[in-house]
Order: sequence, then C-alpha cells, then structure tokens
Amino acid sequence: FNSISSVWSISPLEDSVDDTQLKGICASNSIENVTECNGLWQIPVGFPQTDVKVMNSECPEVHCLGIDIEYDAFLPNEPCVGPFDTRISSNLYQKGTSDVFLYFNPILLRWVCG
Repeated sequence: FNSISSVWSISPLEDSVDDTQLKGICASNSIENVTECNGLWQIPVGFPQTDVKVMNSECPEVHCLGIDIEYDAFLPNEPCVGPFDTRISSNLYQKGTSDVFLYFNPILLRWVCG
C-alpha cells in the first residue's frame, strides 16, 4: 500500500514519491486488502488489465533441476548461453561452477542472467 497516494501500487520502492518508478496501480482507493484489487489493476498506469490477480501466497517458482538456454536470448552476453545445471534455490540457477547465474527478478517480472 502506498501511503502517499493512498492506493495499492506496484513499485520497486516502498512508499515512493517518484512516479517514474511506479509500475502499476489498483484503480480504486477504497480497497483495504490488496487481494480485493483483482480486475482493477492498471499496468502500466492508465492501461486496465482485467486478468491480473493478486494472491496471498509466495511467488511462483520453477521446479527444474536445471535450465538450458540454447540460443542467445541475452545477446551479446555470451556467458548466458548454455546449461544452468545447478539449482541454488527458488528461481536461482548457476552455470556449472562459474560465477554466472540465471534468476527470476520479481520486480522486473523477468529472468535475468549475470
């Protein structure tokens, strides 16, 4: 809940006054529980997303022993091609014994290699 604007919001910063960091909002300021915003989200702000729902649980995770990236989706970042064959923890994989990792960033809502 963003106490500054009195709405539920999606942002990497808690109670941010920086609107450039705002990823989305619940289009109602009379909701007390974030799970009541289902169907009322605007992501990005101004674009209604009726299928977006908030669940009172943990983020989804991949339950694989490893992840193999066969093409260079991270071009030109060559180290990100190939098998990430060591599962470190929830949504975190390591490429062999190297210092290259593949992880899910919940703020960006995407997989990141680095």
